[in-house]
Amino acid sequence: RGDGLGPNCVTCHGSMSSKKDERPILADACSKCHNSKSGSRREIDPKAREIIARLKKAEGYRMWTNFYFDSIKQPERAKEINTLFKEIAKDWHEFNFSRLDSKSTELLNRLQVIFKQLKAERTERESKR
Repeated sequence: RGDGLGPNCVTCHGSMSSKKDERPILADACSKCHNSKSGSRREIDPKAREIIARLKKAEGYRMWTNFYFDSIKQPERAKEINTLFKEIAKDWHEFNFSRLDSKSTELLNRLQVIFKQLKAERTERESKR
């Protein structure tokens, strides 16, 4: 908004933090301002928590997928997924929750489909050994 009242880096990442993802801080950051006491857009906190939970689940799929692609010496196959994660990180830092909601849902759904396909691929590879 440009009025200095919105969140900044420290709000979500904490001071003196060099980590990219501080989930405990992230989970509580929105509720500091968006709560029933302040009355300020109370829907933000539960929506942020929902998105964080979805991204956490998606990250598990992404880690497995990257590990699998590395193990079969085809890391380039993870490019699409990693690009989607980078785009979502950008949206998060713009606090565009409506776009984040749809993109994180799309990402998780895409990762679940890829995961199923890769499990089948892996089973087929192992049966040929």
